[in-house]
Parts: sequence; C-alpha cells; structure tokens
Amino acid sequence: MELRRIGFNNFNKKLISLDYLLSLVHSDELKRLVHPIDAVMNNVLKIQLDYNQVKKVLSGSFVQMDKQSIITNKNNVVLAKHEDNYIALGLIKDCSFHPKKLLIS
Repeated sequence: MELRRIGFNNFNKKLISLDYLLSLVHSDELKRLVHPIDAVMNNVLKIQLDYNQVKKVLSGSFVQMDKQSIITNKNNVVLAKHEDNYIALGLIKDCSFHPKKLLIS
C-alpha cells in the first residue's frame, strides 16, 4: 500500500519552512504568503457552536448537533466556530461533531 497526494484543492503548492515564516513576522512579504483561514478553507462547511459545546470540544469530547443545523459535504469535514473565532477542524459523524484538530488552546 502506498500514499500518494493527488491534489491540493485550492492550497498553494509552494510551501515554506517555519523558520522562513518566522523571519517574515514584521515584513510585508508575510501578507503575500499567508492567507486568512476563510480564504484557504472557503469550500469547507462551517458550523456554529455555543459556549457549552465549545467547552466540550476543548475537553476532547464530541458534540451532538441538530440535524437541521448541519448539511454535510461529501467528506464530512467541517470548521467549528464560536462567535467570530475558529475553534476546531473536525468531522461530522452520525449528527455529531468530532473535533480532530483544535485551533485554539
């Protein structure tokens, strides 16, 4: 079995090292290379979480969702938000949000 990347979706194929990124912190070049999460993940479904749901996600738990509040995309990947902040990237399974990567601490 082998793993082979077949696409990048709308991601830029030009990657930079973390050291180079950190050297650009106070540079106008940073604005050209780093894009807001909304621009990069524009085709990913976004869901809103309330305060209690955020507490569950931050403790590593999944969150039950209303069937009306989720319309899944073909791969069930979603970005969870609370107010204007992105909280986590995860999956929708059986009407529940399962966080896979926290975006805040």
